[in-house]
Amino acid sequence: MLERREGFKVTTETSAKAALETFEHDNFDVIVSDYQMPNMDGIGFLEQVRAKDQDVPFILFTGRGREEVAINALNIGADFYIKKGGDSESLFAVLASTIRQAVKNRNAETALIYNTRRFRYLIENISDVVALVGDDGDIDYIGPSATKVLSIPPGSLMGRPLSGLVIPDDKDIVLDTFRNSIDDKSGKASCEVRVPTPKGEKCFELISSALRDEGGSKFIVNLRDITDRKAYERSMQRRMELEKVINEVGIEFINPSSADGLESGVGVALGSVAQVLGVDRAQVLTIDWESKRMELINSWSIRSDDDPCIKRIQYMGNRPWNGLLTLNSPICIDREDIEPDDPLKGFLITHNFRTMVLLPIKRHGVVTGVTCFETESIPKDWEAPELSLMSLFGEVMGNVQDRLQSNRDLELAHHKTTLLGHVTRHDILNQVAVIKGYLGLMTGQSDPEKVKRYIDKLTKAANKIQRQLDFNREYEMMGQEKPMWVDVASMVRDLGGQLQLTNVELRVETSDLEILADPLVEKAFMNIMSNSIDHGEGITLIRVCIENDTGVSIVFQDDGVGIKSEEKELIFNHGYGRNYGYGLHLVREILGITGMTIKEVGQPGKGARFTIHVPERMYRGQCLSTPKR
Repeated sequence: MLERREGFKVTTETSAKAALETFEHDNFDVIVSDYQMPNMDGIGFLEQVRAKDQDVPFILFTGRGREEVAINALNIGADFYIKKGGDSESLFAVLASTIRQAVKNRNAETALIYNTRRFRYLIENISDVVALVGDDGDIDYIGPSATKVLSIPPGSLMGRPLSGLVIPDDKDIVLDTFRNSIDDKSGKASCEVRVPTPKGEKCFELISSALRDEGGSKFIVNLRDITDRKAYERSMQRRMELEKVINEVGIEFINPSSADGLESGVGVALGSVAQVLGVDRAQVLTIDWESKRMELINSWSIRSDDDPCIKRIQYMGNRPWNGLLTLNSPICIDREDIEPDDPLKGFLITHNFRTMVLLPIKRHGVVTGVTCFETESIPKDWEAPELSLMSLFGEVMGNVQDRLQSNRDLELAHHKTTLLGHVTRHDILNQVAVIKGYLGLMTGQSDPEKVKRYIDKLTKAANKIQRQLDFNREYEMMGQEKPMWVDVASMVRDLGGQLQLTNVELRVETSDLEILADPLVEKAFMNIMSNSIDHGEGITLIRVCIENDTGVSIVFQDDGVGIKSEEKELIFNHGYGRNYGYGLHLVREILGITGMTIKEVGQPGKGARFTIHVPERMYRGQCLSTPKR
């Protein structure tokens, strides 16, 4: 009757022993058992089942009406007890309903366990420290990330005041934040606190969310490590203070006091910095890499503007400039540290140079000139603040070479912040909408397969949000880290492995080409390859090669449908495309940091072809007959 009318698939056995043997080999959603059976009654059978499986629903279906049987069955682990009797059709209807209810209860419990595990996994792997704090300020629970972030085992923190984690001066701030989260309508408040750890003092953003109930208030506390961010902010503040020193004399660049214009501005700035450093002479030279010559742009001397010693620097020829100009930091030279037979020592003694600092002037990481600060007979120890000031002066000189675009860094930061805001809101709001949609579909849903699919969808959406937040941190640092030499072939092959190209051949033909690029260039190349996979419509080949007819270009080519002529430039606009993405726009931004350009030159219908032009001095490799430095 259950199979015919209710659509169940039923397996029957005539004894408990036979049923146990069947249960060993097959999986069942529900077990329905009589009480009185040969050799073993229903209670004994239930005990045997529970010894093997604590979760499978068990219904005792019997004509025995003793109350102690029912109580005993439920105590041992039966889910339901149904007494036989009455109309058989009604009885089986009750049995069918009870079976469905048992399955529904089990599925709900399984989903709860699954979600609990997912939540535990999230808490255990989140980079922030999450804690539950009682109304007395003591820690009731703290996540395992405390070990990694605070270098303190979570167990040792249980029952301790959360305010005890911070330095004494910040304890009142923590308590005030708890009170503010209760008073605030949103139930949230935040502050910044300092926490001593075995690895040194760290700075955290503390976010308190108040939970109100009849028993009082508790607080969910999120501790986010902002040590790097605060260090960056302090670094930028120090940078701004040093820039102020330069900008005070840099007014000469914009409104020079003489008809000499730019040359006058450089001279005023050079002299001011040299006097602050306490040196005897200073000069600025630019490099013409084509002619391999240096040109003296401006000079300053403590004695006079026409000090003939200034010209001596030009007699040094290719030494030591040739080896020093590729370095990324100031070079300090003291003639007492040079070997007696070194010609450089004789040069310094002859011209009365005691110490010298060579400061490369760079644009996008490439040396375009040099500034030299010198002392005569008095030795000088160059300290970090002085070197920082000289490094900043070198950056200003680089900006002078580019027509004094002194606001370039500020404009780039503003542009990045604006783009990042659009990207973050767009992507995260999309995933929030997905999460809300699937949560709505899950309401009242009893089909376990659908519930599992919805949970998978929710997990993917949450992972996308996490990836976006991880990306934000990288994007904020775009252009802040020093460019580095990257082996193109190795990087592309690694990206191919990450993309798991199963039906697509990746052909890399760049030999030993290396490029000087922002560390985020890996993200740019990943985006180009992903674009081919996502939009190429069944591509089978991605080919990466180089062209060096006029300079050097890196080519990414696929055999897909290509890009329409009218879209070749539009695809690099922010928000353009079928998925309203930002990928190729961001690719152009990243490449532009070190002067690279990108365009699409493929034939529609014959595959996409992206060419990346690499500027002079930004590439090297034996394959290009360019000696490595």
